[in-house]
Amino acid sequence: MMRDYIRSICKKIRVDEEARFRMKTSLKIVCIPFISLSVLFALLLLILSVNLAFFEAHGYPGVVELREAYYDYVFKTLIDFFPWFCIFVIFVLIIGIYVSHLFLRPFRVIGDYCEGVVNGKKMVYDPEFFTDLKLLTSFSEYFFNQMENALQSGEFFPVTVMKKFRRIHEPVFERAFFINYLFFIVITSIVAALGLYAISVDIYMDLIKLSLQTLDSVPSTMTFFNKQYNIFHSLIWIVLFVHSVMYVFLSLKLYDDIARPAFAIFATMRSFLKGNFDQRVHLIGFKYVRSQSRRINKYLDYIQENVKLRKNNSGP
Repeated sequence: MMRDYIRSICKKIRVDEEARFRMKTSLKIVCIPFISLSVLFALLLLILSVNLAFFEAHGYPGVVELREAYYDYVFKTLIDFFPWFCIFVIFVLIIGIYVSHLFLRPFRVIGDYCEGVVNGKKMVYDPEFFTDLKLLTSFSEYFFNQMENALQSGEFFPVTVMKKFRRIHEPVFERAFFINYLFFIVITSIVAALGLYAISVDIYMDLIKLSLQTLDSVPSTMTFFNKQYNIFHSLIWIVLFVHSVMYVFLSLKLYDDIARPAFAIFATMRSFLKGNFDQRVHLIGFKYVRSQSRRINKYLDYIQENVKLRKNNSGP
């Protein structure tokens, strides 16, 4: 039963571009803490090698036993940490799926409306302005109102688009939408950063205690450990800083992946209102919104077939 369920999910991801987009978005969010954890783990192994080289160079007895104790502890810690890591991955995957849902919702709402009208259903376009792309949702509401009136009257004359919409010639930055989904990514980043910091410091301190228990404690050794702790602590903060920067760049990249197709749909609607009735949504790439763009194009075809579209009195 579980195998069939997993197989059906994998098949859906292969076929459904939206499902694939959700999975890719989730994996991108997961990859950043995984990379940071890998870097911190590599630093810990490097510090272990430095410590062993230091003890061996100073002729400490029991270095061989300490090496075995080091790696046994690290291996045991990784096993103990693995269940928590799996829980974190599941948590991040859920966040990623929800974030991708926020991304695709404005396009799905438009696509559902267009498909409903084409199928003869009584549709009400009701976008959520607080969380959705304000430019696309506000202009699409205006566009659908115009088209609804045209379907009722049986004809449509090109209109003069409002000035604030005429001046837009490239994707705009939607601050409210960006902050809304960034909130979830920031939560993920903070949780991951706190976990990475706590685990790294805890493992390092336990390794130091293990060293002091195995070897004789002398002032030079304590000085070495104190200096090393300061260096390692600085390295942790550098890794966490890069970790945060990667999340910022990921957030901007994800936003760009949504803003560009949103602008393409907006520009098509605007051009249609101005009298370019053969205008359709054409997206190169952005497969995750292709199904919705096809529904929009079918809606525009439906308007052309059922409304007398006048070419005169075209707006600028």
